[in-house]
Amino acid sequence: MLENLPLFRLIILLILATMLDLVLVTAGASGMSGERQKLGRYAGMTGSIFSALSLLFGSRHGVLDANVPETFVGDVTFTRIDGKPLPLSRFAGQTLLIVNTASRCLLKEQFNDLQSLYTDLEDQGFVVLGVPSNDFGSQEPGNDGEIDEIYRSSLNVTFPLTGKVSTRGSAIHPFFDRVRSIAGSHALPKWNFYKYVITRNGHLAAWFSTPIRPTSKLMRQTIESNLHMDAAALVRGPSQGHIGKS
Repeated sequence: MLENLPLFRLIILLILATMLDLVLVTAGASGMSGERQKLGRYAGMTGSIFSALSLLFGSRHGVLDANVPETFVGDVTFTRIDGKPLPLSRFAGQTLLIVNTASRCLLKEQFNDLQSLYTDLEDQGFVVLGVPSNDFGSQEPGNDGEIDEIYRSSLNVTFPLTGKVSTRGSAIHPFFDRVRSIAGSHALPKWNFYKYVITRNGHLAAWFSTPIRPTSKLMRQTIESNLHMDAAALVRGPSQGHIGKS
């Protein structure tokens, strides 16, 4: 797919996406109505997808050494969607997949992938943690209560959610700041649905960019290899020796 496209083709896609977005702007400015307005909206949405994926320059992922203290993230705390604290230490002994999400993203079929993966592997100690964010395309504008309702009722997901956070900029959440420190800025989300695999012992093991779907062979193999890893053989966290239940 996109990872196999030469750079000049990706640049062409970006130019075409920009032209499509201009159709939407022109439609609104010139008072188009009916089918022409709909065409403009659809063109704009299509342009947004191509823009996002083109800027990603294809599918990217990274694998880290989860056997060194420097990759430890188990001491980071999120806030649950209902406002209560959610330390990652709560997931000690489980393999965790953290994903920045947005309910209005046109790539939201990945919610189905995430739910399928969660359903298939939950009994083996696997958890998906959805992290709503409004950073890209303003595609998660609601408050936490509204987001929770949409995810549960419309998107039919049952995995846990955090409150809405920022994945970049001055308000970046500590988890994503830690990702940047461990893996570099290229591992930070460039769009919705970046995925981060956390080992049973709280270490960042791998990350995957937007185009790599949760049910892809690459992701499935990575997750299952971490699920089957002997938790006792993993390096303990740097502070307490391990992450304990809270």
